[in-house]
Amino acid sequence: MRKILIAVDGSPRAAAAAAHVAAAATPGASEIHLVNVQRPLNAYAARFLGGRDRRDFHREQGRRALAHAEQILRRSGHRPIPHIYVGEPGTTVARAANALGADEIVVGADGLGPLGRYMFRSFLSRLVRRAKAPVVVIKHAKPVPQAEGGAWPQPYPAAAMDQSLALRR
Repeated sequence: MRKILIAVDGSPRAAAAAAHVAAAATPGASEIHLVNVQRPLNAYAARFLGGRDRRDFHREQGRRALAHAEQILRRSGHRPIPHIYVGEPGTTVARAANALGADEIVVGADGLGPLGRYMFRSFLSRLVRRAKAPVVVIKHAKPVPQAEGGAWPQPYPAAAMDQSLALRR
């Protein structure tokens, strides 16, 4: 069974990557893993939260980020497996892909401004350097309808935001 890992940050780009995989992969013939990486809280914010509160915070933010991509895949008959990690995004996604034995890593990249492109290149550089599987970048994807409820997930607090992927125009 082919293993596909999709890096998800809750953005329209991540939804486009999920839509690409949903259309390209046959349900039941592929094992699809959705990976969200939350950056650790800075030292100042971490002082005010205990270990359990930090885990709960990262878990909630990760679930929000994964929700739309998971919904897209489920509608097309897939059963994605969600994963939430805390760390540096490029390195952490690569480690997850290597540990899971992923055959392919899919990321979305369309619609980034100058700073977003710079941050994405940094993420992508780390990912490509450390991952054993090929990385597929979905660049000119068609827009994906918004999640149910009519809006994209709200941006996360800056301390927990994965800025290498979540920057918007």
